[in-house]
Amino acid sequence: MKEFYDVIIIGAGPAGLSCASALADSELSVLIVDKSKTLATKACGGGITDLGSDYHIPQFKTQSFGQQTVFLNRLKFTFHLAHPLKTISRKDLSDYQISEVKKSLNIEIQTQIIINKIEKDHIVTNFGKFGFKWLVGADGATSQVRKYLNQPFNIRAGFSTEVQISNPKFSWYVNPRKMGSAYVWCFPHKNHANIGIYYDPEQLPPAVARFLLNIYLNKIAGLPATLNMSGGVVNCLYSGCEFGNIFLAGDAAGLAILSSGEGISSALISGQEVARKILDPSYAMPQLEHLLKIKNRQEKLHRIYENHPRLQYIFYVIFLLAQKSKRFQMWFGN
Repeated sequence: MKEFYDVIIIGAGPAGLSCASALADSELSVLIVDKSKTLATKACGGGITDLGSDYHIPQFKTQSFGQQTVFLNRLKFTFHLAHPLKTISRKDLSDYQISEVKKSLNIEIQTQIIINKIEKDHIVTNFGKFGFKWLVGADGATSQVRKYLNQPFNIRAGFSTEVQISNPKFSWYVNPRKMGSAYVWCFPHKNHANIGIYYDPEQLPPAVARFLLNIYLNKIAGLPATLNMSGGVVNCLYSGCEFGNIFLAGDAAGLAILSSGEGISSALISGQEVARKILDPSYAMPQLEHLLKIKNRQEKLHRIYENHPRLQYIFYVIFLLAQKSKRFQMWFGN
């Protein structure tokens, strides 16, 4: 490693690698650092909506679904999608992104790098001090870069597990009376299904979330209670991505969708947009603006839902009936 890089990216997840990919083969020297020894270990359903369609992941890496089913208590709603939903494992996504980044001679990737201190023009790590012209914080929901910038957080959480079941359906399970705004998902992947729960830890204690997930594991897959769950958090509070020569992307920028926890599409988009802004300071970041418009629409409806607990069941029925309209789906972000 050198003592100075034009761009240092903290975090080798989807946002950081997306940013690096957009900087590939440029005249800028780029260093990606990550605290983990093994990448792509975050708990994640692996869903990608049409928001991430401009980021070209090879089809053989993903599964594609033209319809989805939502179970609301005992009611079942199935509808066709204006744009297919896709799933990809975090490992497959990471392997693909890293393979693309490694083709470029101007980019270095270093793991097991612990950030001890961040300053306006350098970072101090367990491997020494490294200067930068631009710093990109793509270090997740509990971002050190975001903390350095003194930006607030809004944290949501999830548990998930991989199971082997035959012919799983792309489905969601909602029960406002028992789970409030939380939901359980079942996302089919190539060789397994990912089943998990997304919830607000201020409303639903983690132990209760795990208990509910075990109930649905038995209901969906006929499986007994399991301790083999992975947990993770997302940050949903966006307060900007450009702070002078320091940028935030993905969860570090608070770009996960509050209502669903979706973060992969946001990470891919924001990583690219930050890179384009670094390469061209006059770039207006239109894809990020579109993402924020969709995020704000979804979160506005979600807050109405959360603020009226007695009407949540009726609200969900109306919402699911509206989802049968492809025009509404596209307005809502799919």
